[in-house]
Amino acid sequence: LITSGERMYITDITDSTFFYIDSSKQLKPADAAQLRFAPLTRFPGRRRVPRELLQYPVYLRFTINNSHDSAIHGYFYPGMYFKQLALYQINTNGENEMQLIPGGKNGFVFVSVPPKSRRSFLLRAIFARSDYNFLSARIIQPDYLPNYVKQLTFYASVRKMAGFLFAGVMLMMFVFCILNYIALKRNEFLYNGIYSCCMGLIMMSYAWFYNNPAVWAGEFFSHWWLVLLNVGYIFYIQFTRKFLDTARQFPFLNKLFLSQIVILIFLIITHS
Repeated sequence: LITSGERMYITDITDSTFFYIDSSKQLKPADAAQLRFAPLTRFPGRRRVPRELLQYPVYLRFTINNSHDSAIHGYFYPGMYFKQLALYQINTNGENEMQLIPGGKNGFVFVSVPPKSRRSFLLRAIFARSDYNFLSARIIQPDYLPNYVKQLTFYASVRKMAGFLFAGVMLMMFVFCILNYIALKRNEFLYNGIYSCCMGLIMMSYAWFYNNPAVWAGEFFSHWWLVLLNVGYIFYIQFTRKFLDTARQFPFLNKLFLSQIVILIFLIITHS
């Protein structure tokens, strides 16, 4: 039970939060609420969720007792990275009632407890496919939320600066290749330019989205970066084929390159 005390900008409720992983993928929230949850502090993978668990929905449960004469509001932060968040209020009869989530796409869910009352909440979350997922349990005061998001996104400032720097280098390579393509009308410059564009987008997006709790940041890490990577490889292989003229000079190498393109297209489709 979480008893409201002194109002703080950030309240860590990890010690009072419980979790359940739905390995069947078929539980309804009302059924999950009846099961036995485990303390979140006992989950060894909460700081870095293992890959094999990313495919399962996870439930977080907590109860807040408001002893004040006024309602308390806040945004619950469950961690990163998720592609879907849904908050439920658990009634005294055990049934679940869907709770409106203002701005749920930004990675936070809104919680509210009336004065002199107690409410239990159940959060159903679906992970994005990433190597950086973790679970947290914090309640952020509404007026402090913009600052907290800035704290998260600027956490790795050196890494972000390096990402933007290399993205700028790739942008210069892209401009160089496109100008040569316009001047010389040689396809290899166009292929190399598209490759540079894809690599630059990956570096810029990684620097921009890293440690961002928004759902669309999780979508980038789970899907779009790999699509950009493989598309970039495909065009780099095309650049190599044209630059070396493998169709005439090296037939075996040309077949090997074409087979690699087919494999990369297959990887994009299967991953998607």
